[in-house]
Amino acid sequence: MTHIVWGSPDWILPTASIAVILIAVVVWSYYRAAAHGTVRAVAAGLKIIAILAISLCLLEPLVSGTRPRPQANVIALLIDDSESMLIDKRGIPEDDLINRWLADQNQAWRTRLEQDFDLRSYAFDRQLRRLDPQTPLEFQGNSSRLGRALQSLQERFLGRPIAGAILISDGNATEATPIDCSEITFPIFPVIESDAPVAADIRIEDVQISQTNFETSPTTVTAKVASEGHGRTRATVELLTPNGQVLEEQSFDLAADQSDNTVRFRFRPDESGLTFYKLNVFAESERERKLQAPSKLEATVKNNTRTIMINRGGGPYRVLYVSGRPNWEFKFLRRALQEDDEISLVGLLRIANKEPKFAFRDTQGTGDTNRLFEGFDNRDAEDAETYNQPVMVRLGIEDESELRDGFPQSAEELFAYHALVIDDLESSFFSPDQLLLIRRYVSQRGGGLLMLGGPSSFHLGNYQRTPLEELLPVYLAPKSRRTEESVSLNLTREGWLEPWIRLRATEREEEKRLESMPEFLTLNPSGKAKPGASVIATASNQTGDPAPAIATQRFGKGRTASALIGDFWRWSMQRKESDPDDLAVFWRQTMRWLTADGPRRVELEAVASDDGESITLNTTVRDEEFAAEDGATVKLTIEEPNNNKFQLDAEADPSRPGLYTSRYWPAQSGGYRVTAEVEAPDGSPIAKRVGGWSTETSVREFSRIQPNLEQLEQIANDTGGEVIRPKQLERFVKSLSRRKVPVTEPWVYPLWHQPFIFGLAILCLCTEWGLRRWKGLA
Repeated sequence: MTHIVWGSPDWILPTASIAVILIAVVVWSYYRAAAHGTVRAVAAGLKIIAILAISLCLLEPLVSGTRPRPQANVIALLIDDSESMLIDKRGIPEDDLINRWLADQNQAWRTRLEQDFDLRSYAFDRQLRRLDPQTPLEFQGNSSRLGRALQSLQERFLGRPIAGAILISDGNATEATPIDCSEITFPIFPVIESDAPVAADIRIEDVQISQTNFETSPTTVTAKVASEGHGRTRATVELLTPNGQVLEEQSFDLAADQSDNTVRFRFRPDESGLTFYKLNVFAESERERKLQAPSKLEATVKNNTRTIMINRGGGPYRVLYVSGRPNWEFKFLRRALQEDDEISLVGLLRIANKEPKFAFRDTQGTGDTNRLFEGFDNRDAEDAETYNQPVMVRLGIEDESELRDGFPQSAEELFAYHALVIDDLESSFFSPDQLLLIRRYVSQRGGGLLMLGGPSSFHLGNYQRTPLEELLPVYLAPKSRRTEESVSLNLTREGWLEPWIRLRATEREEEKRLESMPEFLTLNPSGKAKPGASVIATASNQTGDPAPAIATQRFGKGRTASALIGDFWRWSMQRKESDPDDLAVFWRQTMRWLTADGPRRVELEAVASDDGESITLNTTVRDEEFAAEDGATVKLTIEEPNNNKFQLDAEADPSRPGLYTSRYWPAQSGGYRVTAEVEAPDGSPIAKRVGGWSTETSVREFSRIQPNLEQLEQIANDTGGEVIRPKQLERFVKSLSRRKVPVTEPWVYPLWHQPFIFGLAILCLCTEWGLRRWKGLA
């Protein structure tokens, strides 16, 4: 602000008195002059102006004010260096213009800024960085962290004089949280054209994946397609397999500015384990050149692709099957699981019970070795079964030491399995410690337990008042007997909602399958389901009385199930040769369900940050008894989409025992595969686990094509700035010197000896003299 001061205030009264006297004389003399009134008034006015001008000079008037001290205040030039700045015709200065601004030191607005301020240039995408004017911007950043850039600029100049920041950005920030300018202490001036045309774009806005490990339950991929600036056009979404083949495509009419176009793909992946599929969307008119840049109809094609991760498996899972006798159920179960790479079945079958000791007449048998069991597993006398031990057969074992002493007696042995199946085996087979161990296995380790309905199971196996009775989802009927009448299997309401029990794609097909199922002749009776348990299927006799056939419940960290029908094998025996083997599918899906949620010694999880820019890799390590393992060594191998590999070392989390974390910032779009190799504190390998994630670095960057003018205006209003059009930049820079800045200096401008004041007085007197001569005044 400027104001006028008087250099000689003591002369105000004398000067005013003389001026008044002179003005009075002039007025009196022209009042008496013989001339037209208008001429007299003009002539008198000119002389009065001359008198006032000379009187002002006697008072020595000075113009005083403040101005920015040259080079003392900082002006920041903040430029968005992300990919979205390359989109044309959006009212934002184009990339080549920005680079000319930075390189050309002769720009008028730049020259004026450098005269009055300390001009500093910065660029930002993920982070804020100082910009070298001689190095052109490439606009290749895949993120626009505008809020973080403003906060970083505030931190850099904390306590230092900064007059403001000129922001060149489209305002589309990629941060997950709203931009908060409450701590910004300087004004921000965004440069953007407020009436820019609307750019056209089609993009995949969101993708949801629903998947299970069950072979009859398809994977569902739901994609939401959005558009901007398009008239009514036809779009196509295609789903590509990991090898790039088109699995399925869907076309639909995409209305203008409509964001609720949704397509769904239902398919069954052929591959097990971790795989990456891809979704593409494009206008039907650009099918021949789909996803090729530049597009004639779209502002960008970088938001037309999404990579999705399908993880089917995570095994192999090991299931321990224990039976009191060889039976048909094990035969069909084993045959079904041979076709599943994710499930490994280990069988422990009793082929002969313990026998009383008696003496043979020959002299070859000595000691307590039971001569009836000689020859099995080629055991020596020290390891052979004695008279009070059953003969067990081991199937599917990994080495000779596995299950050598029968059913596991320690947590280290039993916890190595992901699920336990007990079939036709009385409770007396297990020692009290083994029964308690099974309870620990389910509740603490998180294993799965399935009891099948053989003649020595449930109540008939005397499991009442044992630790296993608490695990089972049904009450054991105290006086019930095994039922030999035929029963039919039906799904309950809860069963219809369970994907692992359904074997057909539609409800009608499932009903036909249930109607065609054979009747079963063996039902191990039980009481009602326990509170919190779920009855998945019922068995109905000829009178229609339903009884629980398949029931499940959660117990501690694990899950348990009871299958009370004892002859499921009839299901496969009575099927036609042309019919699908539903029993095999049922057993595979049941084993998948039983092992699905059970924890493993090593678990790997990739967690994306809120802004989607970083990935936290969490590796959970447990010891052989599934307690937190401290002191382990975790090495992570990351495979990028371009097949490059590198290693990271995970560090132990001090607040959570057994958790090892590492952080990674993906720089490319596509699917990432990570392998965790874990070693125990003694250097022995624990396990290797494979995980992954998919990321599209441009998803947030191009989630909106139009500049976010509302956000830029809000930033300007919150900080005391204003939005500037590119053509107004030079005029705005000139006005900066008249705005409030932190560091200023005073200035004084003397008016009294300026030529224009004397010139004004002389001009007025000359004009008055000429007017008098012209009109003939004395």
